[in-house]
Order: sequence, then structure tokens, then C-alpha cells
Amino acid sequence: MNRYVFLMLFSSFLVGCSYSVDTWVSSEDEPIITEQHTEEYWNKEGYFDGPCGWMKQEKVSTLPSLNSNGFLKGTDVVVEFADDDKILKEISVPANSMVIGADENSIYTNNGLKIGSDGSLSKASLELTSAKPIECPVAMIEYFGGSDYLICSEFELDNQTSRLFAFQGPCT
Repeated sequence: MNRYVFLMLFSSFLVGCSYSVDTWVSSEDEPIITEQHTEEYWNKEGYFDGPCGWMKQEKVSTLPSLNSNGFLKGTDVVVEFADDDKILKEISVPANSMVIGADENSIYTNNGLKIGSDGSLSKASLELTSAKPIECPVAMIEYFGGSDYLICSEFELDNQTSRLFAFQGPCT
């Protein structure tokens, strides 16, 4: 019995904390509603029908960035860019997330997560940083394919510097 408890505690330590994040479901992976597999059934499996298509809740301990090993398919991306519009970072975020704060190494989302530049996740405890909407540069408009949901913001940090982000607002 003690060995079993130790193994459970040890495996929990290795896995770390996990967080529920929403992801977009591709059309080929969408649930098929039948008499046997009703929408209720799929909801219990973690799927739900959102305003812009099916979504699924996933349990994760990190959100690796776009084009990296372990990238979670169906997440959205936040692009950090420089004054010259050069892309600095592409940060994975849960679907329908908005950036509401930033510090030197992390962003904070409206769903209560702090996401590190390395994809690390933790619960956010943040006093909102000063943000202002800015005009999206052509490079970001092109990156996001001219999306009607595109938002660009500048976040002023405590050290008198700022970070520039582009991301898509929630689908409505």
C-alpha cells in the first residue's frame, strides 16, 4: 500500500500541475452527432459546440509554441513583434484567449493563465499592466490573413519598456 501511495505522489510530481485549456477541433475531428452519441455524450467527452465550431477541453501542463515539439493542435497564437514589425515570438494560448497583461517573460490571459515564453503555465495573479490598443501593422494583418478579429496592443511594463502583441479576439 505505501509503495502505491509513493508511486502516485511521485508521478504527480513528475507530471506537475495540469490546466484545462480550450482548443479548436478540426473539421475532420469534429464529433458526429447520432442517436447513440448525442451532443450530451460529446459534452461529457470534453467537446462543446462554440459560436465558430466545435471545441475541446484538453488537460496540459505546458503550451509549447507554434512549430515546436509538443505543439498542441487547435490552440491560438499570440505574436510578439518589434517596433520594426519583426516577429519576436509566437506564443500558444488556449482558443479564444485574449492577452490582458504582460511582464518581461510572460503573458496573462483572460482565462486566468500566466503563460511563460517557454510555454510554462501557472495560475495568473496579476495586477493588470497598462495596455493600449494600437494600429496593427501590415505584417501582422498579413500574418493573421486579414482576420476581422485581429487585435494589436502595446503593454507598458514596470521597467519603462513595452511589449507589442497581435492576436485574434474571441470568436463570436
